[in-house]
Amino acid sequence: MVCFGSCAGGAYGASSESRICSEYRCKTLVAGTRVRVLKATARHKQQTPSSITFAQWVLTGRLEPISNSEALERVTSHFVIAGRYLAFASVSVDPDEEYGFPETTILLNAKTGRERRMPGTFFEAPSRGVVQVVVTAAGSLAWMIEGLFHDPIGEPAAGYPAGRAIYGLRAGAKEPALLAYSENIVPMSLAATSGRIYWLETSGPRTYAAP
Repeated sequence: MVCFGSCAGGAYGASSESRICSEYRCKTLVAGTRVRVLKATARHKQQTPSSITFAQWVLTGRLEPISNSEALERVTSHFVIAGRYLAFASVSVDPDEEYGFPETTILLNAKTGRERRMPGTFFEAPSRGVVQVVVTAAGSLAWMIEGLFHDPIGEPAAGYPAGRAIYGLRAGAKEPALLAYSENIVPMSLAATSGRIYWLETSGPRTYAAP
């Protein structure tokens, strides 16, 4: 039996993959040369959790749990990999919340298991939430959000205006920065290369220096 939750803390060793995948159906969601994301889904209705997602440091086989269906706290998506870093969006699941959802972006150093959770945004339904995530090999991170959310540069007001925004975190920085907030941001235009993060607005390209 594979033991999750309170009977197993933290990461799983290299030998765990074969045990997990003998009891669960395993599927690779995304993979790089050093990191891959593995989702294990229950073979039987009686199994708990019904699914769990891991980040794996390929060089040693070490598995780091990043989502657990029983915890009802994370629905993960938009996985991107660069070097030893994995970044993804995370929605907190709250059955009592009828009008929207909080979502954040997470940066994981898959080699060390160190995770950084960015400040979240509450989105009023219907919203797309986090729509893009990019990361560099040095660990700089950026993400684009879209939907109904509080104006990040104005005074708090009733209601949620529709819009798009981009946030970025330079490698080594303590806090992320608001890079853009505009209806002129071109959807799905966020990208990253070594040394910069860039996106498009209707008036032209924009860049943010980041290792």
